[in-house]
Amino acid sequence: QGAREGPCPGFDAMALRRRTAQYDVVMGPQDEPQVISEDIAKAIKLKGYCTIKTNGLSSLIQDARQEIKEMNTAGRFQPTPAIVIDGLLGEEGSIRTAELQQDNEICAALAKLDASLSGVANMVGASPALQELGVSVSGRTPGLVHEAGLLSWDPPEVQQDAVIKWLNTFIWHRVMLILCLGPGQGTLEMTPFDEESNVHRVQTEAGMLVVLRADMLWHKHSVPGTGTYVLTSFLQNCGRASGQGVTCEHPRIPIAETLDNWAMGKLEQAIEDPDTFELLDSRWKYAVEHVYHKEQQCAVRGIGLKKASTWDSEAFWFSMNSGTDVVTEVPYARWDHKQYYSEDPEGWKYFKVNTNHTALMDGMELFDAKFFRISPAETKGMDPMQRQIMEVGYVSLASAGRTVKNLLQSLTAVYVGCHLSEWPSVDQGPEEAGGCEQRSAGTGQAGSIMSNRFSFVFGMNGPSVQFDTDASSGLAALETGMVALDERKQNATMSMCMGITVTLTPLTWIHRVGLGQIGPVGRCLSFDQSACGWVKGEGGVALAVDNLTEKVEGVSIIDESRYYLGTLGTVKINHAGMQTSLGTPHGPAVQLLVAEACRQGHVSCCSLDAVECHADGQMMNDAVEVASLGRVACSEPRVPLGLSTFKSNFGNSIQGSSLAAMVKALYCQAYGWQQPSLHLGAINPQVSDFMECGMFINQDCLLNSTKSSLYAVMSIGWGGTMGCGICSCGVDPDRIAPTQASYPYKPMVFWPGGGGEEFPEPSDGFYIAGSWNAFENSQRMTRESAGCWTFAVTLGVNRFEEFQIHYDGDPNLALHPGCAAGANGSAAEGPNSGAFGLHWLIDGRVRLAVLEDDEGSSRPADAEGAAARSAALISRGKVEAMMDSTVGMGDKYLVTLSIAGKWRAVNWERIGGPDQPSTASAPQALASDPAIEGKYYITGGLNAWGFDELEKGDTTGHYSKEVRLLRGTYEFQIVRNKDRRQVFHPPIVASSGGGAADGPDSEGQGISWRLGGKAGDVFLIEFHRALEGGLDNKTVSFRFLRHEEPSEEEVMLMRRPRYCITGSWDGFQRCQEMAWTGYSYEHVVHVGPVGYESFQILYEGSWTGCIYPSIPSASPHEEHQLRYGPAPSGAEGEGLVWSIGTHESEEGSAGTRYEVSLTVDKRQNPTSVSWKRLA
Repeated sequence: QGAREGPCPGFDAMALRRRTAQYDVVMGPQDEPQVISEDIAKAIKLKGYCTIKTNGLSSLIQDARQEIKEMNTAGRFQPTPAIVIDGLLGEEGSIRTAELQQDNEICAALAKLDASLSGVANMVGASPALQELGVSVSGRTPGLVHEAGLLSWDPPEVQQDAVIKWLNTFIWHRVMLILCLGPGQGTLEMTPFDEESNVHRVQTEAGMLVVLRADMLWHKHSVPGTGTYVLTSFLQNCGRASGQGVTCEHPRIPIAETLDNWAMGKLEQAIEDPDTFELLDSRWKYAVEHVYHKEQQCAVRGIGLKKASTWDSEAFWFSMNSGTDVVTEVPYARWDHKQYYSEDPEGWKYFKVNTNHTALMDGMELFDAKFFRISPAETKGMDPMQRQIMEVGYVSLASAGRTVKNLLQSLTAVYVGCHLSEWPSVDQGPEEAGGCEQRSAGTGQAGSIMSNRFSFVFGMNGPSVQFDTDASSGLAALETGMVALDERKQNATMSMCMGITVTLTPLTWIHRVGLGQIGPVGRCLSFDQSACGWVKGEGGVALAVDNLTEKVEGVSIIDESRYYLGTLGTVKINHAGMQTSLGTPHGPAVQLLVAEACRQGHVSCCSLDAVECHADGQMMNDAVEVASLGRVACSEPRVPLGLSTFKSNFGNSIQGSSLAAMVKALYCQAYGWQQPSLHLGAINPQVSDFMECGMFINQDCLLNSTKSSLYAVMSIGWGGTMGCGICSCGVDPDRIAPTQASYPYKPMVFWPGGGGEEFPEPSDGFYIAGSWNAFENSQRMTRESAGCWTFAVTLGVNRFEEFQIHYDGDPNLALHPGCAAGANGSAAEGPNSGAFGLHWLIDGRVRLAVLEDDEGSSRPADAEGAAARSAALISRGKVEAMMDSTVGMGDKYLVTLSIAGKWRAVNWERIGGPDQPSTASAPQALASDPAIEGKYYITGGLNAWGFDELEKGDTTGHYSKEVRLLRGTYEFQIVRNKDRRQVFHPPIVASSGGGAADGPDSEGQGISWRLGGKAGDVFLIEFHRALEGGLDNKTVSFRFLRHEEPSEEEVMLMRRPRYCITGSWDGFQRCQEMAWTGYSYEHVVHVGPVGYESFQILYEGSWTGCIYPSIPSASPHEEHQLRYGPAPSGAEGEGLVWSIGTHESEEGSAGTRYEVSLTVDKRQNPTSVSWKRLA
């Protein structure tokens, strides 16, 4: 069974929806939604709005007017604020408004009308044609009743909460639905946002529905007197489409800009006045704190990182987008873990561990001692953690612009968070670097050496301190580094802050296993109900930070030439104090930490967008952390707060974890989205209790709600020292290419009100030339009214036709769509010359969707019954698609050229079917009508791809022609009406036998039949086309007739090859023979209005013998080679053409002529291609 997609073939069904003088669409309860949707989209695409006559709503509208009176009595109508009135229906169209409420029982009729608007909204939102305009609709605003009349009072000022509501409405709205309720008539004035277009007025009456592009039109409604009402709703894009980044923005309309400027003024006022700020609700505070910073911010200028699987910070972040899990079994290269592993949970008592996994960084053994000016002997005994600190720390400083040359005697601070060295616990024997006694020589095993050696090596004079506060060590180092940058203290000009963990032996795991911190699962099951501890990770992260701004003559400025990944607002460190035990999590202390961090950073806790949690996979610890965040950050209505942790990907690197979490947060802000956590099978019950208060655990990559975002990074040490850092950063435009919707935003094509420079009226009118007469004899269009010209086109046997419009009948003054196969309702460009191949395409072909029936068999639907069954069959499984080969033949379309000021557009609509009645033999009978049948031509190498007409046979659909070979082998195709879009070709390249033909289409370049024989052989080529049973059967055959000996003149011609040129002036559809001058082949090229033309050369007119350059868009001004072979295709052959007008010396070539020369050697082989401009 099948369902047809495409134009309805019946004239009567179409006539029911024909637009009247006042309406574009007539819509009734029985109309097919898909058809109505197409008609609405067609009108909106053309002129930006659509007027609809709604049949069957009269009684509901009368009841609605009575309900409006009751609403008025109940005080439901409120005066419209002055600042938003222009975004609705103007001062006279929206003097008072009332929003419909779903639970209001007195508005039954209005509720039904509102449901009708929802139906229209669904049709508009599902329209592919509107989506192609960049109009994406995913929701609608509640119905709003407007009272129209004369405004007799001053509009009130808008309130703060109303501004947020209207700003969200006007930023995201795309389409407006206006249902006129009467009882009086009115006038709807619409004007595009540009400054040139004029006002266009539409008379309104009860029952009229107007669908308009509110994102590009001013719209005002006015009525004589008072007591007239309309019901409206905005259709919105309620968020970004799939694949759109946070940088994707729809063009803002003026009313949204006005509201945004008003809001920004209020935000600036709130910044200056603390009392005003405190009066703001959480949504306004959120906006303030995402735009303004009150205190000095620290910029992260450089990052050094070494983690499992990567040494690159950006690769570290990218790996988490796809949920990479880098934890593996302990590699033998570190130690033989079998000696330390036991499944016994109590194994720690006899120095065994019950976990078999870890996440270790690569290259531990690598170190460039010479670069750091350390002797090889000392390097062998040096703690590997010292090596990593120097390498990772220097990478961070070097990426911030601090190198060996400028670090000497600089006030660069070094703060390192690390653990007690494990190096003394690793005994490698006395043969290695003199034994264990040499490893600590000169350092006395002092922990301070970790930071001090780094400062010593580079001769830096800033502070150099080491920290060990367990997991919060990195944040402790960062907090101290930020304090050192205080301009009042001038302790440092830049701080290198690091957190690092190096795993050299599992002996240090034993006490963690005994405490239940390391779990046997070998993963950090953060937030999961089966969490039983973490897995040990390894890695180091270093951040080079300094102040974001600097003072210049007392003014704080940002040096835009200096790179920074993101900014840090503050880092707060505190201790849990006395609690049940030393390692027990303490909720109040966590709440106080987050609150104090936000206070120091001058942000509200409810303004945080995401939190990178400590969440190390200990069930109670995770629950306490999430509960604390819920209580302190979700106390007011807020944007949902995303929670995640990188430990589920990389394990818990303890001292090296907090700054790695900071790096993740900074990249999330720079790219504009939040990353997921792993291994969440079933959420921890104690955690799930707080998910309803405005938090969620990230399981996917989610876009941030705004460009600027606030992230918190949590880290809680086992001993009670905990830290919270606030990152205040926005999307980095250098990292995120501006993304758009699936289709780019497009304005309307034509504006009936006109405006701009007037298009001059032709003295002799407009003429149309099309494929029905091979573009040879243009026909005059009918002038219906000022700026409106029409012409009726009958579709031929192929059921599609192309056309251009000529100003005063001059082909050199062609109006065209600017592309091949221009669509219905597209702008008319020109008039200009060189527009060959730029045509509008009327396509009446109907596609049959072949669907599988209940028994598993399939067949295409018949032409007349398909439309009626389409709704029932749409849910069946589609098998394939095919073209109905007869429906649409002989259909009549009315082509309309509309002109108003600078606006010009061409559209068409079906006005009727074929004149003959529908019978079984009707398709073949129609095909014999000369107006529908057309003419067929042979084109190929034998006539330089020109056109030789086939002779019509005695039987319908039979055509033939005798051809005589002069060069042994020729390729050919069949073309209807000299239209390269209507080409018939074989299924395979260079077919040497007859048979079924493919087409008509424009995909046959290089796919031809091949005639082979001796010079002088005569062949009969026959083309047969039969339309039977809804199928278009096309066959080509050729046979040898006789031999005619070539004349002496023909023999002389055969000795010289033919070279033909093909180019962009006709879309590479046709080639023309180049003239032989005695030493080269030449051809004159007219450069079109675009200013350049491209071409290739064909040997003997064959696409298998293509001559093309070795580089794209080649010219004689740059060196290149000639290549010979089949025409290049695919990515490798893209752009391998010669291009006239692209070189700087050939600028301004539009409308000029160039003589192209192909130089050959004595053997007639091509050697070079050149051209020169003609006077």
